[in-house]
Parts: sequence; structure tokens; C-alpha cells
Amino acid sequence: MRLPWDRGNDERPSAPSTFEINPHHRQQLRAAATQAADMAGHAFVSIMAFSSVLSLTQVTGLATRVSSATPLLGSALGAVGVGVASICAARSAEVYANYRVTGRLPKLDWRDLTQKKIVQYVQKNRDSLIMDAIIGIVVFKALGGRVQSLLPSDLGRVGAHARASLPANGASYADQTQRAKLQQLFKKFGCHHCGTRRGTVIGDHMPPNRIAHGSTSEIAARSSSWWAWLRRPPLQRYYPQCQDCSGQQSSAMRHNRRILKYHYNLWYPPVLAGAVVGMQYY
Repeated sequence: MRLPWDRGNDERPSAPSTFEINPHHRQQLRAAATQAADMAGHAFVSIMAFSSVLSLTQVTGLATRVSSATPLLGSALGAVGVGVASICAARSAEVYANYRVTGRLPKLDWRDLTQKKIVQYVQKNRDSLIMDAIIGIVVFKALGGRVQSLLPSDLGRVGAHARASLPANGASYADQTQRAKLQQLFKKFGCHHCGTRRGTVIGDHMPPNRIAHGSTSEIAARSSSWWAWLRRPPLQRYYPQCQDCSGQQSSAMRHNRRILKYHYNLWYPPVLAGAVVGMQYY
């Protein structure tokens, strides 16, 4: 059978032409890509500034010995940290916006960081600073953030990442069924002290057995005395914990020390509050 293009080389159908984008559409695509890159730049700069200040908030907690379990003061310091982080995110976004227009970064003069000039700057921009802090705190809370969780964990108390727990069997270890449930909580929420999801889960008694029941000898002495029934230990719960935190906690209980644990929280959904605040200056 002879096909139509078998008549001659010159009569064969030509190859399909290369797809070409309309110049007008090409210009629109280029503009959209530039806008997307600009938005991504604003978001990245804002989130980095926001996260950095949150880390400094935790360092402040370590220095002042304020943990996520400290009543009132822990929440207050965490809220201040989110507010300051929001202000820094907004200022970083504003600097980035000016850089995109002028192509130059502002010159940093350490002589401008005097108390007098800082007070003047705050007084001049008070309304915008307050608004940035309020927006940041509201969005942070709306995204599931907890201000007290920005502080370090006290290994003798419920940790900063605690989300769920199980009833404990007194001073006894968790049984197989409870360990299976704790493993699920561990994979979902992480160690309640440091947040890691790696390794084998341990059912951490809260409050710790040492605090709730005392030492082994103290437990034995009480159990044989007639007034043992008068002193009932507090109700305990199992929280998912990693092996590293468990070892540090055991050492702290043995030596009667208070250890605060730094935990990493740079990349979790609530830090997107920094991007929301920064987009005001896009």
C-alpha cells in the first residue's frame, strides 16, 4: 500500500512547528514569576526573623530559669516573645521591600542603638508596633501556637510539647497496650519535653515517681506504716518521652536538680504568623 507521502521526499508532511508563546503571555508569565518570587522573599525573611526571636525567647527562659511550666510568668514571657518576634518580622519585611525598590540595604550604625534613639523610634512608631504585635499574637494563637511552649521544658514537670497523655498505673511502668498508644502519641506529637519523634517511646510518669512517691525506701516505709492510707500520692499520667530526655530526667531526680531542656521550634505551623505580619509591607 502506497501512502500519500511516498510520492517523493518533497511531498512528505513537514514536522510540526515548535510551540511558541505569545509575547504578551510571555510578559505576563514573567511578571507573575517575579511577583511570586517577591512574595516568597517577603515570607522567608519574615519567618526567619520571627523564628530567630522565638529562639532568643527560649534562651531568655534558660537564662532566667523560667520554663514552660512556670505559672503566669512562663505565659507572660512567651507572649512578649511572640509580640517582639512579630515586630521584628514586620521590620525585616519593610527593609526587604525597600531593598527590592532601591537595591540597597540600610547602613547599620551601632551608635543609633542608644537608649534615647530606641525610645524615640518606639514613640514615633508606637501605633504600628502595637498593631504588628497584636496581629502576630492573634495569628500565632489561631495557628495552634501556645505562648508558654516557647519556653524551655522543665524535666521535672510536664513539657512544652505536651498535647495528650494516658492515665498511669501508679508507680508501675506502662503495659504493652499503653505503650502502643503512647507510641502513637509519640509519632503524632513527639516527646513532650523536646519534641523529637525519633527513637523508642517511654511512658513518662508526671509528676515523676520520685516526686509523687519518694525514693524506693520511702515507699517501702510508708506501705508498712499504719498512716500510709492517710497520704495518698497524686494522680499520675503517662506522657510520651524520648530516651534522651528520660535519661536526663532520671539523673536530675537522683541528684535533686532542676534541669531545663532546650527544644527546637523553628519550623512548625505557628511560625507562619511571621509571614502574615510581614505581608503588610509587600
